[in-house]
Amino acid sequence: MNIIPLVGNWIANTGHIFLFTYAFKFAKKGGLNQGIIPIITTLATLYNSVIFYKAFGETVSPVKIFGMVFTVGCVVCLALDSANRKPAPGSGTETIYAFYSLICAFFVPIGFSMKHYLIRKYKGSYDSNHLPFDSAILECISCAVFVPFYLSEKGGYTFESFALGSVAGILMVAGRIFVAMSVAEGFGGPA
Repeated sequence: MNIIPLVGNWIANTGHIFLFTYAFKFAKKGGLNQGIIPIITTLATLYNSVIFYKAFGETVSPVKIFGMVFTVGCVVCLALDSANRKPAPGSGTETIYAFYSLICAFFVPIGFSMKHYLIRKYKGSYDSNHLPFDSAILECISCAVFVPFYLSEKGGYTFESFALGSVAGILMVAGRIFVAMSVAEGFGGPA
């Protein structure tokens, strides 16, 4: 068993948790439309297309290219919308935070594409069905370091927040399983 895909997935998944969190935080501070953050992650389809073409010789159909053009258009429209907004007086928004938000957001799809490449490249030496579970265990250990900080803020947590977080975690791992299976077995371009 090769641990390169496990370590790569662990680093990418843990990194994107923090990058997403900071991207949303900076977007709010910078007055940026927060809807742009998850849409930027769809740029992974462009990155995947280039990486999978170079590494595995896979090509993208014209219909998928057409869809990618619309995705990029959506990102541009949301960015223009945010640029045209005037911050409310005394709102405390600073333009530099919008820039920080975009930097964080653009690194997330790079991590996604790195995971997809590692899954495909090492699919013979690591079962892609087990990879998301194994990676999630390492992520939980990594993120558990921050639990005392979370519990010390705002009086701890409620059962509702614990239940919602648990359901979100289960759905996230399930989604990663299906993405890993589709990347390992199917066309790796826009996963």
